[in-house]
Amino acid sequence: MKLRSSHSATLALALLPLACLTSACHRKPHVVEQSGWSALQSGDYMRDEYMQAVTVTRSPYKAWQEMEASKIDESIQTISITNDKDGISLAFGYNFHEGTGPIQPETDVTVKPDIYAPPYSLDVLNRNEFVLSNNTISMRFRYVGDWQKWVDEATIAGTYQDAKGQLYIFQPDGQAEFPGEKTFDYSVGADMILTDYDYIYSDKLKNSWAFTTDSSGIKLFDVDENKNEPDGLVSSKPRWVLKKLASQQP
Repeated sequence: MKLRSSHSATLALALLPLACLTSACHRKPHVVEQSGWSALQSGDYMRDEYMQAVTVTRSPYKAWQEMEASKIDESIQTISITNDKDGISLAFGYNFHEGTGPIQPETDVTVKPDIYAPPYSLDVLNRNEFVLSNNTISMRFRYVGDWQKWVDEATIAGTYQDAKGQLYIFQPDGQAEFPGEKTFDYSVGADMILTDYDYIYSDKLKNSWAFTTDSSGIKLFDVDENKNEPDGLVSSKPRWVLKKLASQQP
């Protein structure tokens, strides 16, 4: 191999960007093809701290408790982005209980979802992640597509078996199959404003059940919604004790 002369090496060094004479050239650059809301894809984005808590606990209620205990007082948990030919529109979900929007951001790098709150600045990390921040808080959001489907999958979606060997299936698409029953819809509740337990509900059946999870599976409890309003009275004994099949273990 022919070695460069010292003159050539000096010239090559002179042509290097100034940043490369420091440690900055060794860091991965923070680059996105576009900046601002227009760089993000359409769909639901969820609060990163909440997602981490649900992933660990498989419990929206425990995740809610962790958020409360950590003094994370900003209640925005989901942001739905529509990015199409008509422009950018945003819808904000507060604690899975209420929301605002759709609204159009004032600029491509700021947004003011509430007239009583200061505006947030936007920092796009990549097409699937961004940070909103103001003088008091910084919130990271991650793309999930459909936040309800993400919660279902992170908590109870899977195939289970009771003591008799009968199968109970909670599909990722929000459909459930119980022995001897017709397929019905289900959703895992994330709204804990008026509830102090984990629950699933079915719009088709107009019914809900409390649930608990552990490493082996789930337990489902009947809820009498006519008692202890607005929470409902949870039965002391589970109606179903279901073991998650080995191939479906988290």
